[in-house]
Amino acid sequence: MEKTFTIEMSKEDMLRFYANKIIEDGIKNSLDVNIIIPLTDYNTNSIKLENYKEEILQLLLKDERVSDVEIDDNLNVDIAFYSDYCPFYYENRINMKYDEILDNPTYQGVTLVNFINYVKDNIEKDAYTNIRNLINNFIQTMQIKNNNKEVVSNFLKKSIVRTGFVEKYLDHINVYVTKENYKELEKGLSAIVKIKDQEAKKNFMETEEFE
Repeated sequence: MEKTFTIEMSKEDMLRFYANKIIEDGIKNSLDVNIIIPLTDYNTNSIKLENYKEEILQLLLKDERVSDVEIDDNLNVDIAFYSDYCPFYYENRINMKYDEILDNPTYQGVTLVNFINYVKDNIEKDAYTNIRNLINNFIQTMQIKNNNKEVVSNFLKKSIVRTGFVEKYLDHINVYVTKENYKELEKGLSAIVKIKDQEAKKNFMETEEFE
């Protein structure tokens, strides 16, 4: 049985704790940037958060991870996050061309191999970094044009999620790449590249047969 602890805290600290808890739970349990969470799910025998509804709302609105939030009359917290902070989220539009981009190991000259090499070099310099920073810094290093940054970010995030790395190493709201686990990410992304290369070769050969 896991050992538990009772900690006394001020009202302000208690409210900050629950506001942060709502955000972390929302991010961890959402495949999108939006989620609805009942505020009363966090009530205890001694704490009724509905009595602090407005104070919780203000704390949520001030958090940099939150893009919008409302608490309705039924005490449901309808909260939206910035996509950068959502490790499971990548944009899928009802657009065949866009889907093909996200399923291709290359976009705008950027390949998963480029990213794999970037991660390897970065880990040698910084032994502990998160996926969000890796992607943003990689995009900056590759000098991706502004109108392509979002697509490249989604392209990389979808590939990383597909490897299972995010689910395995999610820590609160961050997914950290370290010297101990980066080989797993490299192996997973390399497998995607290999599969896509095989599919491309197969499609090319089938096309040649019909010409």
